[in-house]
Amino acid sequence: MTDELKKEVISRKTSLFEFKNFKKKKHSFKGRFCFYEMGKDWKLINVVLLGLGFMLVFTAFQTTSMVGKYVTNSVKQEKMETPEFNETFVAFKEENYDEYKSMEDEIVQEAAEAEETDPSTYNATQRDALVIEKMKSDLIDQQYGDGFTSMSIVYAVFALSNFTAPAVVKLFGHKATMFVAGLTYLLYIITFLNPTPVFLYTASFTLGFGAAYIWTAQGDFLHLQSPDEKLMSRNTGIFWCMFQTSLLIGNIYIMIAWKGESYVSSEMRTTLFTIFAILASVGCSIFLLLKGKCCGPEERYNAVPVEEQELQGENEKKTSEEEEPQGAINTITSSIQAAFKLLVTKKMLLIAPLFMYSGFELSYFSGVHPTTVGNSKNMADSSSAVGMAGLFVGIGEVLGGGIFVFGAKMMENISRTKILMGCCLLHIAAYALSLLNYSFSANLDPTDNPPSLGIFSETSRQVAIAIAFLLGLGDAGVNNVIYTSITKGFPEDTTSAFALMKFIQSATCALCFFISNSINLFTTIAILLSFLFISVATFIPFMRSVTEPPNA
Repeated sequence: MTDELKKEVISRKTSLFEFKNFKKKKHSFKGRFCFYEMGKDWKLINVVLLGLGFMLVFTAFQTTSMVGKYVTNSVKQEKMETPEFNETFVAFKEENYDEYKSMEDEIVQEAAEAEETDPSTYNATQRDALVIEKMKSDLIDQQYGDGFTSMSIVYAVFALSNFTAPAVVKLFGHKATMFVAGLTYLLYIITFLNPTPVFLYTASFTLGFGAAYIWTAQGDFLHLQSPDEKLMSRNTGIFWCMFQTSLLIGNIYIMIAWKGESYVSSEMRTTLFTIFAILASVGCSIFLLLKGKCCGPEERYNAVPVEEQELQGENEKKTSEEEEPQGAINTITSSIQAAFKLLVTKKMLLIAPLFMYSGFELSYFSGVHPTTVGNSKNMADSSSAVGMAGLFVGIGEVLGGGIFVFGAKMMENISRTKILMGCCLLHIAAYALSLLNYSFSANLDPTDNPPSLGIFSETSRQVAIAIAFLLGLGDAGVNNVIYTSITKGFPEDTTSAFALMKFIQSATCALCFFISNSINLFTTIAILLSFLFISVATFIPFMRSVTEPPNA
């Protein structure tokens, strides 16, 4: 065989081999491409399942948090009329009457302030009746928990446990963390079937940890389903639209089921929280349907196509192996150190008042205002109006969120400072209407008193709805400003900045719930307005420090 012929044969064999190899690669690439496309579909399914799970769990929890104080007050009102309580009170009175009688002047003064009358108008019989009423109130408080105290515990523990949440999620994984954390919400809801202090406050303490862990896991899991910025925007919109409907569903039920009722009876309470427990159980179960590892951390590069995984895998595995020995304790310690080091910076000190204000207004629209509505007994069908108030907070939140999602291009042309000022004006209007529409003692106890300022002759249902809507719409804007400002102001340390934000927000929310049992509506709103004005005043120089280039 000549040399030329040999070359021709070799050339043809090479071409045939390359053709077969190309077909093999093409088939392999097609299979991998289909696998990747299926992976992307699963990521969308994961986002929908995540939103559905949160919608069900928080339909139960958010409605519970809004009506918690009103429900515990109703429990006490109902139980005080039972023969069992009267028998217990006889023994309690014999042991403590002299002690309470010595505090008669203080008790009368407190009652006069609540009724907005002169203490000297009470005669001896009325003064003694007030002492007896105070004794009954204290005894029933020992037997049953309080909704505001419960929420104060939840947010206080939530504030502190935020710093441990990243380590917990890293150790146990997203699915396991969200499922177990969801069970803490279920436990909390069940306690309202019989809200004794030990049961209710223990569940509140547990829920504080669960709240921090479930939200940290949610944020990281959502990030894993969103390989690029466009998908992150889409997936965040899907999740929040589904999540925010949780404010609507439960409150619609309350609005219908509690219509015509003066307080929440044991039958109504049992029905409501049984339904909520079922919803929360289904929501927790949905977390187990998420595609991913049940326990342990997810592979951070599993969103990448197979070809790129093969190229990147070894390097990222080495990185994860190097990071793993850090451990939970070191992760928690380093995150706390980084957060509090950031706290003393000028930028954080300027934006911190806004975080504090967001915590105070959160406690107002999620607890204080619904309770005030339910306690305003001079308004027709006040129990049903509690659900109506919660419903319109949800409508305001959904509308506000929609404006920032679907009107993103328009909102980009408006400065964060102007948006914050607009939202604060909405809240100022809501607070002003609250002072005009309610008795100042309505946030503490049920009352037949008309609005304290005397401009309205009775509490208006329509004004209560308007207040709720303004609170929800303004809150959506305030939170948007906070999140975008953190991203812009702390681009190199967003994790610590968000942890600090959650810590400050939750701590102030806990404080507001705690003091709401002892201050009237006027004082509550005075505190809210004070922090509102301070937060705007400090936010302006914060934005200047972020947007203006540093001096040369």
